[in-house]
Amino acid sequence: MVKPEKYFYLEDGGIIKNIRELALRLDEISDSVFQRHVNQDKNDFANWIEFVFKEKNLAKQLRGVMDKKQFQIVLLKHFVRRKTKNIKKFKCPHCGKGFSTKVGLSVHKTIAHTKKR
Repeated sequence: MVKPEKYFYLEDGGIIKNIRELALRLDEISDSVFQRHVNQDKNDFANWIEFVFKEKNLAKQLRGVMDKKQFQIVLLKHFVRRKTKNIKKFKCPHCGKGFSTKVGLSVHKTIAHTKKR
């Protein structure tokens, strides 16, 4: 959560509070307003994402994108990747704890469920 002084203030007076809101509201932002923020000379959204949210990789991806729809796709893919990164695909049959990799599950079973001799 960022403070109001770190919100993104659009040329038309609109306010965007975070990256997710930007991704969802791009459909509502007019092409002319988008182009005033993203053009050959500057990318205000990428700068905001990098310096306010410290998302340097995402900002780097967005710097080369000047099409509004493509910009939105990059943002939405970012959120999908972040969400799927933490999915627990492998479940321990002994205790039910979830792990994102087979290696993690194997290490857990070895440490937590191997009888000590």
